[in-house]
Amino acid sequence: MNIPLFQVKKICNIEAKINELFESGKVAHGEYVTKFEAMLGAYIGSQYTLATSEMSSSIAMCLYVSGVRPGDEVLMSPLVCLATSCPVKNIFANIVWCDVNPKTGNLDPDDIARKITPKTKALILYHWAGDPSDLEKIYEMTSRHNIKVIEDANEALGAEYNGKKIGNTGADFTIFSFYPIRQLTTIEGGAITCKTEENYKRLLKLRRYGINQHTFRLPNGEINLQSDIEEAGWNSYMSNISAMIGCAQFDTLEEVIKKHQTNGYYYDAELQKLSNVELLIRPKNSISAYWFYTFLCDRKDELMLYLKENGISSSSVHIRNDVYSCFGETNNTLEGVDYFSKRAISIPCGWWLTSTEQDYIIQKIKQFLEV
Repeated sequence: MNIPLFQVKKICNIEAKINELFESGKVAHGEYVTKFEAMLGAYIGSQYTLATSEMSSSIAMCLYVSGVRPGDEVLMSPLVCLATSCPVKNIFANIVWCDVNPKTGNLDPDDIARKITPKTKALILYHWAGDPSDLEKIYEMTSRHNIKVIEDANEALGAEYNGKKIGNTGADFTIFSFYPIRQLTTIEGGAITCKTEENYKRLLKLRRYGINQHTFRLPNGEINLQSDIEEAGWNSYMSNISAMIGCAQFDTLEEVIKKHQTNGYYYDAELQKLSNVELLIRPKNSISAYWFYTFLCDRKDELMLYLKENGISSSSVHIRNDVYSCFGETNNTLEGVDYFSKRAISIPCGWWLTSTEQDYIIQKIKQFLEV
């Protein structure tokens, strides 16, 4: 038995389309990018959706559009991927680490309130394992202090809050990742959904060096000297070939996400029977994406080793980023992060799991904890 925590989904019957794109020469830019944006926007329910080359540059651009400049402060949890935290330092802003609710792994609204200063410009909101955060409280607070909210939904594609998909719940910006192990992959790629048309139009230019694609070239193909570059941007444009690979998966996307969720509900039902396992709490008005499944256990390290010995991949997934010296010294006491980090263990929950494999995982967890 060898059950992976993550798996790359094979995309069938795509070779001919890839060859066709190479023959056409439309590899870097073309109609598939527009098609991908339309399909993703329709799925999420956002009319302001743009595709990007990857998630870190997407976060950096959204921080910039939010008005974050060198020396400004950005609030976030240390329990994130480096792809989420590094962009803050890349634009020379300062991270202020906030505590998490130890029962969810997501940001604690009360600690956010304590960390707000006049230098606070933005909040990066991570949805742990695809579990939506407490959005109503956070939106109310950030709106009152004029703080922009950038949601990192790289684990939350398909998650819902108050009946709406994450990416269409009211954040200023929401970032998605389409790395190979995601529910939908473009090999490498990302996307941004925007709350306002103004920010959407600005990001359309910034993702490609600040170029206005409609005026940059003359009818004869030469660069238009009258097309100004008002803001220097990034090279974060999704390629046509990546977008085509993404488009090919939309017909099975709902099925894939539902499989993750069905597996998550089964774990909820079975693991709650164990007295020495603590399940995560999720907002009642939310639906998790269950990208992986996290629970809390006092014997975390021993259990992870036991599962590995029995062919089951498990992990902490993300270690606390405030341990890295590149982010500067921190004297914060983050009791929720301490509690969660010492106990959180994540197990496979994806589309590739068979019912036999899932029962085997539950059986091994029970066997270990009953010793």
